[in-house]
Order: sequence, then structure tokens, then C-alpha cells
Amino acid sequence: MRRRFSRGRRRGSAGDGKEAPIDAARTFEQIVESGAIGATQLQPIEVEGVSPSHAALAIGEDGSGGDLVVGFSRRDGGDAALAALALARQREVQEGFAGTVFAIAPWWSATSLRRLGLIGALPYALRPEAIPGLADAEGLVQVERERSATSVLPRQLAGLLERESDRDLFQRALAGLEGLAAKHNGVVRAVGTHVELVVLARCVAQLQVEPTLALAVLLPERAELDLTGSDLSTALDRLEGLLRKRLNDRRVRASEEGLRTDLLGMLSRAADARQSCRWPLPGSDPEVLDLLGLRADGSLVAAAAREHMTLERLGPILDGLLQLRPLAPLLLADAGAPVRPGTPDLLLAARDYDDVVLAAVSALGVPHAEFDVVSRRGRELALERREGPSAGVGVVAAAEPLAEAAEALEPESPPRALE
Repeated sequence: MRRRFSRGRRRGSAGDGKEAPIDAARTFEQIVESGAIGATQLQPIEVEGVSPSHAALAIGEDGSGGDLVVGFSRRDGGDAALAALALARQREVQEGFAGTVFAIAPWWSATSLRRLGLIGALPYALRPEAIPGLADAEGLVQVERERSATSVLPRQLAGLLERESDRDLFQRALAGLEGLAAKHNGVVRAVGTHVELVVLARCVAQLQVEPTLALAVLLPERAELDLTGSDLSTALDRLEGLLRKRLNDRRVRASEEGLRTDLLGMLSRAADARQSCRWPLPGSDPEVLDLLGLRADGSLVAAAAREHMTLERLGPILDGLLQLRPLAPLLLADAGAPVRPGTPDLLLAARDYDDVVLAAVSALGVPHAEFDVVSRRGRELALERREGPSAGVGVVAAAEPLAEAAEALEPESPPRALE
């Protein structure tokens, strides 16, 4: 494996152009001074593929001379954990690292604590730590609360309407959306008090039941459509016209959204799924996952495809796996037995992977597979299974000490954004 990390502090602007880089030197000085992890010294380290606004990394020693790898995120502990694990896995392969890995953040959300449960048994300790004092003014961001998916079928939302005429209109409008989804390789799903129509991995329209029955177009342009009994067909025709406008846009078809749509069938076959549900996470826009599949033996598999798989994209994908656990029986209600509950296996597909992604994935405790998206005979796409250090690694249960460490951390309220 090529050497992918070097000592020193990254210079320049924020990696994603939206947030300032973490002041790694000052942050790790504060961590040493706090005595929270027993580090005697920490050296900031630059890792290719880890944006300086996403996470900061350091290596060092504790009081007994033990090796440390430390990851810090000002947003949430789950990001720090993935970055630190990626560096630890790289150092394990290159230098035989067997010390302690610390994942540090000002606070840990419930989602990030659950993410720790996906980590497999490791040859070193992984310790999550919350240090609220590290929430500096520059780093404060408003953390978006996880949107809870509705565990009902879209047709069941009709029960929220009082008048029978409205319930009938809702059912006919829903049938129209389902027809558009079937025609254009999309899906309809219930979220809160509305139904989403998802095409090309994006929510393009919403049929809401509260506060009033209404149909809204979101992409390619926003529009409110008149949803009355006499104008329903006109509204659906206009929706399809706008939908075709987006589908026929060459820039959209050539984008990542188009790639993800083109790969749906191949992902299902690669997952060996006897039945599948595309874009399964209600309320996710853009959709995080592309497919939930059910194998012949009843096991579940989830797939996510990207043009370029980065560490920042991997975190939400892993969180999506956990969100699917309670939703899978509903989404696959018509599949027939057997359906085994549990966390789905993970299938990733991308044209390009950052090395840190493959290193982090190799630490997972759920079965996983990675595929390269390749072009053959011009524009024809294909999936090729990746072979290497990450393939098939991490299929054992999470280590007990890590589970205990996660339980010891209580989710804290996020720092308030400055007015």
C-alpha cells in the first residue's frame, strides 16, 4: 500500500469550501492540556482524503509510551471515529500499529453512538470521548436532527383526512404518482404527513395531506399544482411534463444521479437479491442509499453507489444501514418469507474510492463488498468486484469493550449556533 499520510499541518482553505478548516494544532494542544485521554504529546497529521474541515487527525503517545491515534470532529463523534479508524488501519498495515485509537468530539449524537455498533473487533482499543470544551466559536454548526421515517405505507396516510371525498382524491392522486414511479424507475414513500415521489435519487414531488391536501413539484422547478377532482389529470400531466424535462436533461443524465439510476439493476444482481426496493430511506434527499435487497435466505443487503466515494459520504451511508433495520419488514412486506431482521450487509459501488474509505470500511463488523464502476464498449456500464485488504474483512461482531464505551457516553445537546 502506498504511504498516504505525512506529518505536518494542512494549509489552505476548507476542503469543501463551506467550512473553515479545523485548527488542528490548537485543538490537539487543548486535548493534551485537558488530560482527558492521558496523552503526553500529539502531532497533527495530514491524511489524503480527509478534508480539514471534516476531521483532524494526530498521532502521539500516552504516559506509558503507548502509541495513540486521535481523531477529532467539531460536528459529531461519528465523523471523528471513521477518520481515526481509517488512519489506524493504514498504520496497522504499514507499521504494525497496535496502540489506542481515540475518537473525540464536543458531543456525540445518538446516531453517532449507534454507528459505533457497526465497528468490528479490532487489534487495538477504540475509545470514544466527549470534550465539550472543544466547541470553539468558529467551529459551531447547527446540527440537523435526524428525521424519523414514517413506518406506514403511503396509502395509509389517507386516514389523516376527515372527508371521504378528500380520501378518495388522495388515493387517486397516489395512484397517479405510483404510475409515474413505475414508468420512470422511481419510488413513492411515506414521510410524516406527505408522500414523496423519488426519481433519479431525488425527491421530485410531494403529495401532502396536512394542513391541506396539496401536490407540490420540487424538481426541476418548484410549482404548486391544483389538486381538485376535476383538475387531477391536468395536474398529473403537468407533473409528468416537468419530470420528463428533468429526465431528458443531458446534464442530469450524465450526473451522479443518472449514474445511480443506471446502476440499479446491476446493484440488485450484484447483491443476489430475489426482491429489492430502490431508494428505501424516507425523507432522505438526496437519497443516501440506492437499494435494499432481500436474498433467498432472507438476509438483507443495502447498496450505495457514487461517482467518488469519500469519507464524508461513507458516514451517512452507514447511518442509513441502521435506519433500515426497523423499516425493512415494511418495505419488503410483499416479499414473502423468509425475511431475517437485522442490519443489512453493505455493498458499495463507485468509479473512484479514496484510500481512507477502503481503510475505514475494513474496520466494519458487518459483511461488505466493494465494486468498481467501469465503462465497457463505450458507455456500457459494469460492476467489477474489488479484491484487496478491505474485501471481506470485518465480519465479526463489535468488540465488547467498544460497546461498553459507547454505552458510557450519553448523547449531549449540540452546541448552539451563534446568532
